Amino acid sequence: MKLESFAEFLLTYSWGLLIIGMVISTMAFLGYFDIKNLIPPRCEAEPPFKCIGLEVKNSSTIEVMLRSQSNDTILISTLTVLNANPPCGGLVNASVNGQVLPFIISPRDIIKLDVLCKTPWFSGDFLDADIQLTYSINFSLLNTSIRVNGIVE
Repeated sequence: MKLESFAEFLLTYSWGLLIIGMVISTMAFLGYFDIKNLIPPRCEAEPPFKCIGLEVKNSSTIEVMLRSQSNDTILISTLTVLNANPPCGGLVNASVNGQVLPFIISPRDIIKLDVLCKTPWFSGDFLDADIQLTYSINFSLLNTSIRVNGIVE
């Protein structure tokens, strides 16, 4: 009697477990559990900049979209990548709107910052880095940091 009720229990609920397993497998196949979908890229900039976009590419390139929050003209003179994991290995190229540094930013302007590192990154790596900018406003030399992290595409 107990064996018969146990067999009936297994037969009834095994179909439910089979269907749940198939749904989870289909979701995994379609990428619902892909880490790139779970961890969006993040960018945090200190004033006088505001980060409005970030892309991390497997060509070891970081593309950051920044908006100037200053009412004054800003001159970006240098750019370095610090505390990068995976490591940057030094810069191959750094440009603002496709032009090499130094670069002048108009008040409230939007710029695209491109940083190309020497060390290769691979798709799926998690990048965590600080981009240090040296800039001047009204003849004052200042530093600011832009914190970026995200999955390399």
